[in-house]
Amino acid sequence: MSERIPVPPESVIEADVARALAEDLGSGDVTAALLPDVAEHGYVIAKEAGVIAGRPWFDACFRALDPFVRIDWRISEGDRVAAGDVLCTFSGRSRALVSAERCALNFLQTLSGTATRTGEFVAELAGSRTRVLDTRKTLPGLRIAQKYAVRVGGGVPGCPTAAGFHHMGATTYHDIQFGWKDIFGVDGLKWAIGINNAFDRDPPPCVTCSLNGYDAGTYDIQGRFWYTSIDFKF
Repeated sequence: MSERIPVPPESVIEADVARALAEDLGSGDVTAALLPDVAEHGYVIAKEAGVIAGRPWFDACFRALDPFVRIDWRISEGDRVAAGDVLCTFSGRSRALVSAERCALNFLQTLSGTATRTGEFVAELAGSRTRVLDTRKTLPGLRIAQKYAVRVGGGVPGCPTAAGFHHMGATTYHDIQFGWKDIFGVDGLKWAIGINNAFDRDPPPCVTCSLNGYDAGTYDIQGRFWYTSIDFKF
């Protein structure tokens, strides 16, 4: 893949992984607990041809349980691979590797499947003016991840709207302003102080936007900030 697709914000990936690990491990991994916690290693191979997507989620699963794990990728995100290709090797603590591998492979397989299927449609439409767009019909909780995988596979984001080619969720900011008119007894002189985004809410992440993973054209990305102003009308 020649085009580098922006990866979703790290906070989004970590949240996806945290939910997956909590669901998978619950109060503990009985199987992993049976193993001696020693240094071990492993590798991942492709069982069939496809387009690889999901490396950031794969890595995050292992690092969530072993911050010192080493993962050496032999392919890049978006590369096409053949059956039997070694995708990566990894080494770390045995219990962490066993506990993380299920979620790591689930992310890698799901997102690679999305990218691969997208790539097949893109190839069929090559030479035409038709483009493959993503939609909001994604797996619950994985909208951002799957929209990203569609782009890795050669698709384009969202459905055309006046604002561009992406669907973004609604969010609410709370702005507060206090103003005083005719201050100091001067007609037309107004002083105001205020705070925008009082609760410091982050905008929804946007995998198709280049500015820190957020849509600056639609949302306030500054975070909470105070201001003051003076107006005078003649």
